[in-house]
Amino acid sequence: MPKNRTGYHNHINSQEVTELIGELALVCEDTSIVSILNRLGYRTGNGNTWTEKRVQHVRHTNGFPACPPSDQRLWITMQQAAETLGVSEMVVRRLIAQKSLPATQIVKFAPWMIERHALDLPAVRKAIRRVHEGRRTGWAVSEKQTGLFADSQEG
Repeated sequence: MPKNRTGYHNHINSQEVTELIGELALVCEDTSIVSILNRLGYRTGNGNTWTEKRVQHVRHTNGFPACPPSDQRLWITMQQAAETLGVSEMVVRRLIAQKSLPATQIVKFAPWMIERHALDLPAVRKAIRRVHEGRRTGWAVSEKQTGLFADSQEG
């Protein structure tokens, strides 16, 4: 069996976890990254659970910057988007589900990542304006659903 190079051992973190930490660092503080990794059952190369110090070490050794302050982030979470738009998280969740607001979720339990500039898309602005005016109708109705009353005025 070949000998490992200096500084390398068989207890190295998986590439998947390392990449995940790098992506999560765009929108999450280290404490949030710790909870996401542990909730998903990821372990360190030595089989330990994640701590803030371990996440910081992975970020430092791989050159991943710490999460920037919320006002300087290119990516924001669903909660931050709701706060910025002045609506509830449920409204933002509906916009994501309708594909009006582009968002990605790296892995299950990770926060939704929304590019800050996506909040200015015309479809998003229109939907938010409707919510602020109190006109939310039509969101829950899909083409497959029928009216509540069979003899409705539609059609």
